[in-house]
Amino acid sequence: MAVRRIAAWGTAALAGLAALAGPVAAREEPPPAPAPAPAESDEVRALRTEMEETFQRVERDFLALTGPKARETIAALAKAVADTAGGPAPEAWIGAGLLGPEVAPRLHARQSEVAAKADPAAAPRSYAETLADAVRLVFPEATAADNWDRHFLDLDVVRRWARLLAAAKGAGADPDGARPDAPDAPTVPPPVPDAVPDPAEMVLVPKGDLAVPENRGRGWPNLDQKADRRQVRAFYLDRTEVSCGAYAEFLRELKDAKLRERILPSGWRIDEKGAPVLPDGTGTLPVTGLPYEGAAAFAAAHGKRLPTEDEWERAARGNDGWRFPWGNEWVDGNAVVGGGAGPLPVGTTDGDASPFGVRDLCGNVSELCATLPDGKPIKGNPRADAQVVRRGGNFHDPPEEAANDWRYVIGATARSETVGFRCAMDEKDYEKRFGKK
Repeated sequence: MAVRRIAAWGTAALAGLAALAGPVAAREEPPPAPAPAPAESDEVRALRTEMEETFQRVERDFLALTGPKARETIAALAKAVADTAGGPAPEAWIGAGLLGPEVAPRLHARQSEVAAKADPAAAPRSYAETLADAVRLVFPEATAADNWDRHFLDLDVVRRWARLLAAAKGAGADPDGARPDAPDAPTVPPPVPDAVPDPAEMVLVPKGDLAVPENRGRGWPNLDQKADRRQVRAFYLDRTEVSCGAYAEFLRELKDAKLRERILPSGWRIDEKGAPVLPDGTGTLPVTGLPYEGAAAFAAAHGKRLPTEDEWERAARGNDGWRFPWGNEWVDGNAVVGGGAGPLPVGTTDGDASPFGVRDLCGNVSELCATLPDGKPIKGNPRADAQVVRRGGNFHDPPEEAANDWRYVIGATARSETVGFRCAMDEKDYEKRFGKK
């Protein structure tokens, strides 16, 4: 049983969070003889059971999608979507009992990615064919255990297990499983939690001119600006949008319960212990459905801030003032825009990369900027009735609105499934804290 492997887990298994799930799934090897351990608490026992059940669902879906009956499974998935007249695929698959809630949204997101990158000059491919390609992206490894180890660590149950182990360590759990100071702690040592994106994932946007076109602001409101060039100081910007997993970890560490409830994203919930619970399978997707206050609080908690509109546009345009991050002409399939079912995992769209290496500025989700509609910077939190600038296209809006000269606004307290954020740091602040790149 995988549960036995959890209980017997020792220090050698902890090379980081990737080791967290490995012993749960590695059924091929006989488990080592576990050392005697005191009785577990109800909380630990329940979480062990939940982890085991979650892995079993992922393993079942892996076998169904890659095993001898994979073709029949994919045909059934395609039929389920057709029967709902193009309705939401994950819900259809889960409702029909074809896939579990962990794999269904991932497969749907990858299928959308495959379809978006299809060569328009090639013969059209069926939905089932694109699903087959998507399966290889969801399960790129040879075994269910390896896929769990490397590609499912964003699941909420895995993150909660990591936090429980970390709490056990803090309570005095012995690294080899003994628990002299914590009788109710789990019998394994904690991994290193991946609480937030690595600071190394920020990229330097060097000092340079921002070429402001005469028609900047073709969305709303238009600033009626004339063509201009103005200098933007060097700064660091997150390479990717902030993910749901990173935001969930931030909320769990937040001490202010009232603030946690205020900035909880749409569709999330607070469990009976006051901890946030994000929908399964969304950990690597960009976080959306949150107010400006939530984005600003996340940034401040990590010693960062939100980028200004000029900084955001400088990162997207590069030194040559391009209309799109990759050049002046639109390229189909380069960005997640134009009526897709939803965003893809952050940073996975190779074509949507700016000259400085920043991902998804053109599409996936639009992003909040620390700028008011009149171009003035935001200091602190804006008034509840204020509007703030959002930049970049998203999976819902057409490509025309993904160009670097398009701008729009959103209410400071409004929540949208198409709007997320990323963080920035002044060059001197970043290098003082993390060193020069």
